[in-house]
Amino acid sequence: MTDKIMVKLKPIILASIFIFLFFIFPASASEITVTATVDKTEATMDDQITLSVAVNGAQRMGDPVLPSLQGFQVMSSGTSSEVKIINGTLSASKSFNYILVPQKEGDFTIGQVQVEVQGKVYRTAPIKIKVLSLSGESRKDSDSKEFFLTAEINNPNPYMNEQIVYTIRFFRKIPVSEASIEKPAFEGFIAEELGKERELSKVINGEQYLVYEIRTVLFPLKAGKLEIFSSRIKFGIVRRSKSRGFFDDPFFGSGRIEQKILSTKPIIVNVKPLPKENRPKDFNNLVGNFKIAASLSKNEIKVGESATLDLEISGKGNIRNIPEPFLKESSEFKIYNDQPRVEIGIDGDSLIGEKIFKKAIIPLKTEILNIPPVTISFFNPETGKYETISSKKIVFTGLPGGEDERLRIAEGFKGQSLQESIKVLKRDILPINTSISSLKDQRLNLSDPLYIAFSIIPFLSYLSCLVYKKRSDRYMKDIKFARNRRAIGEAKKRLKEARKCRENYKDAFFTILSKTVREYLGDKLNVAGSALTPAEIGERLGTAGINEKTVEKVKSFLENLEYKKFVSGGLSPEEKKELLISGEELLNVLERDFRRFPI
Repeated sequence: MTDKIMVKLKPIILASIFIFLFFIFPASASEITVTATVDKTEATMDDQITLSVAVNGAQRMGDPVLPSLQGFQVMSSGTSSEVKIINGTLSASKSFNYILVPQKEGDFTIGQVQVEVQGKVYRTAPIKIKVLSLSGESRKDSDSKEFFLTAEINNPNPYMNEQIVYTIRFFRKIPVSEASIEKPAFEGFIAEELGKERELSKVINGEQYLVYEIRTVLFPLKAGKLEIFSSRIKFGIVRRSKSRGFFDDPFFGSGRIEQKILSTKPIIVNVKPLPKENRPKDFNNLVGNFKIAASLSKNEIKVGESATLDLEISGKGNIRNIPEPFLKESSEFKIYNDQPRVEIGIDGDSLIGEKIFKKAIIPLKTEILNIPPVTISFFNPETGKYETISSKKIVFTGLPGGEDERLRIAEGFKGQSLQESIKVLKRDILPINTSISSLKDQRLNLSDPLYIAFSIIPFLSYLSCLVYKKRSDRYMKDIKFARNRRAIGEAKKRLKEARKCRENYKDAFFTILSKTVREYLGDKLNVAGSALTPAEIGERLGTAGINEKTVEKVKSFLENLEYKKFVSGGLSPEEKKELLISGEELLNVLERDFRRFPI
């Protein structure tokens, strides 16, 4: 009996010994080396360079300390580990990968990279790199046909404060993953999104492209030459070898994602100053095309009561920047301002909307009163002229506030006897009390439960309204707070969408599921969720204090989605259901962690 037990335990004991030796004596027979390599030493402004820092002979080490890399934008592209046993010798290695994006031409040197391993600091040899100017010959033909990025404006010579549209388009013929667009800072402009991103198809030279488009409305703040810097897109391409075995199938998590970065050329905008001739005195830098309307909530108002005056200015231009119209104070009525309301819309390639200024009007006289016309001036770039518009005059009637209360004093008569008996001639609003019960203590009993209840209810109602208003105001003003609170609810809505299309729409299922997790993280971290790569997600979640295991689960889940998206034949409904369950569990774990470590 004992022999049988030992036979069964033998593999377990051997495996335990191997694991023990593996962790206690990692790479005991290997020499520790640290090397840095690049995939190319000569590149153009449109290329990217992969820098790999490999540590051989050890499993535990600190993160590499990179030198100052002036002339390059540096992004982490993850790590990879490998363990080998050759002729009884254990060999371990780990690679740290980075993407270098050239920012200018010239000759550069990547200095020594430092890595601390087992208390000792190792340094790599310097690497020289040459960056050439961007030319048509230097661009790869295959890449330019498969995908490219453009940026343009619809008007290169606008007036100051005139709206123009900046459009980014990403053209592609092949599937990509982890695509994120980085827009410039738009220095010297007010920027506002022109609707949501949209996807469409376009035929160029007989070839069909999928196009991802982002439009932004810009309002130049000063005259002269303004530069819109380059936009960039980072994305991955799934590269599969022509001959692959069973375990090379992307379904099993293998497969290589090649990282790509594209940039647009900077754009110069020549902004024209507004003309000084015929400029109205009340002009306040409003540019566009507008109209004004005025209305009063009622035409008859009692003295001391109020009605609401709405001044609505609508049209095309920077709606948020519309100044408050001037309404002169009057001896006939009082004016109290309220918060204006802004509504923004889209008409083709233009931003339109309305700004409504609300004012409380309280009459002071009982007669026919007039609210004079309200005027506002703006510069119309379509006509190249200043225009002044006015609202109509509003007439209303002030009514008495109530009957006059006059105090009437009775006069005594001469010769009237003071001893004459008192007669009740008439009872007023408060009659004379003739009963002795009126002498009882009629003060309120403060301990009466009914009194307490009626006293507390108004206070609680006011407190509830106050809390609700403060919360609503915070939702309006604090975008970070609003996104954080609504994140899990929005994510669950998207999961329902993914659940609906898991059987019929293969690509949509993976896109929605990936977007659900990314947008949730974007809302929690107050960044653009769709622009996050797994590497950036790992860094940001780590900074936010999220558990390391949870971070790895998130990265693994997103990478797994990208691989399985390209499985030949697709996944079965059951497999998609498992992915949905995994995604939902992952969101619940993240929500718990975020509550423990609020940002």
